[in-house]
Amino acid sequence: MCTPSASRTREVGAALIGALVALAATLLASPADASGYLLFDQSAEGMGKVSAVVASTKEPAAVWYNPAGLSFVSGHQMSLTGMLYLVRTRFTQEGTGAETKADPTVSPAFAWFASGHLTDRLTLGMGVYSAWGLGAAWPPTWPGRENTVRSSMTTYTFNPTVAYRLSDHLSLGAGFDAVRAVADLTNGLPAPIGGSVRVGAGAWGYGFNAGILARILPDRLHAALAYRSQVSLSFEGKADFDPARPEFARDLRDQGGTSSATLPDMLTAGLMFKTRSDIAFSAEASLIRWSVYDKQVLKFDQAPEAVAEYHFKDVVVARFGVDGPLGRSGVRLRTGLMYEQKPSRPEYLSPSLPDTHILDVAVGAGYASCWWKADLGYILGMNWPTRATGGKESPEGTYWTTSHVVSVTFTAKLGAGPRAAGW
Repeated sequence: MCTPSASRTREVGAALIGALVALAATLLASPADASGYLLFDQSAEGMGKVSAVVASTKEPAAVWYNPAGLSFVSGHQMSLTGMLYLVRTRFTQEGTGAETKADPTVSPAFAWFASGHLTDRLTLGMGVYSAWGLGAAWPPTWPGRENTVRSSMTTYTFNPTVAYRLSDHLSLGAGFDAVRAVADLTNGLPAPIGGSVRVGAGAWGYGFNAGILARILPDRLHAALAYRSQVSLSFEGKADFDPARPEFARDLRDQGGTSSATLPDMLTAGLMFKTRSDIAFSAEASLIRWSVYDKQVLKFDQAPEAVAEYHFKDVVVARFGVDGPLGRSGVRLRTGLMYEQKPSRPEYLSPSLPDTHILDVAVGAGYASCWWKADLGYILGMNWPTRATGGKESPEGTYWTTSHVVSVTFTAKLGAGPRAAGW
């Protein structure tokens, strides 16, 4: 076999660095957008009012929204939620105007929550859910093939929780988070080499959540504060090279690697006011500290260390929701509006997570009997067009995205127990 030329050596180096740096774009999802999701809506009841529930939730999903709310969940309850996310994204290249459509992304998710009162004041809760994730699939020959072709990240959070009711007006809650994350990326190798590289990685991370709920006028006027900590993920994985030109196979060897990523911490504050006619109005704001995700450093067994830069900004998310009864039918109708700021900068935008400013519109409905209830929620996500400049993590151009999310929750009351009246 001939000795590789200097130009081939440079091509191999570019393939190693360029392809492996692209893994960084999949190790952490951005907020709910074209292909990356902060899955904030963990129940259909919450989704129907864009999850503006930090000060009002009275369901087991309080484990996620505000653990202090568990103190006021009626009796012992268990809920199961199924969610389906449909995302459509297209890209218009700068200069040529050529349009590329990503494959429609259909992503299922689930959430399971349970709560029970040990005493009149002490309540335990448990949640298993997916709060972070992403998925994108682009044609193998699109202009950004060297940035990404396929990417996915899935997380599972195990969240045991405890709440303590100090009085009918005040409750505190806290929980422990164990997060499992799995990432899978395929992207193209540089044109002189061709083919692709696939990288798989997994990690565990740990954090906590806490909350306080003040029922200033019980079931009429509430105020709440909830916090969820950062979670550091230490990834270990393997890169599997498949060059189109066989003469590069010896140089592009499969190899292991490590990296780390940090899921941002979140602080949410909210109010709930309910009228005498049982119509509840909720408003809240969340600060999401995406600035912790400044860059991604990847270390490999054989290749040089690679760095991908993102320089995310902290964002504020505003949510407004309304919930009210439909006469005496046992049915409740819901609606809500959410606005979320864009955390990324145009020069660092990635096709794995082309985030932007987002406006969500939600509707929902629920029916409750004595021992069970069912809820349905839907969100239309309207994303501003977002432009990638500089060509660092994406070809230059504009991304256009719309998303749809639907969820169904079934909740059962398991025996009476303390504080079991009503829902």
